[in-house]
Amino acid sequence: MWPTIGTYIAGKTHFLEIGAGNRPRIPIAGSYFVDLSAKAMEALRQLDGRCAVGGAEALPFPDEHFDLICAFEIVEHVADDKAVLKEISRVLKEGERFIFSVPLHMEYWS
Repeated sequence: MWPTIGTYIAGKTHFLEIGAGNRPRIPIAGSYFVDLSAKAMEALRQLDGRCAVGGAEALPFPDEHFDLICAFEIVEHVADDKAVLKEISRVLKEGERFIFSVPLHMEYWS
């Protein structure tokens, strides 16, 4: 997945993945991660990830900080998806990309 995404952000340096857990999809070293799991964030920190424990509803970053934000298979797990999207919009630089995915079969999620 990263080879495809990487073509869109050549020369950019500030990447965030929300809800990466133990299996991030963006390069770890130097990237930013937010997840509810302190254990997962500590593991990524050991690999030179910049990590914060918490939810996507209140991201601990300044406005317009990121060149790319990714969130794979997390939207179905948050109670207030509009608040999450608003927060992502706040920390994403104007004109930059937000890449996300959702499950194919939503009937399995509430």
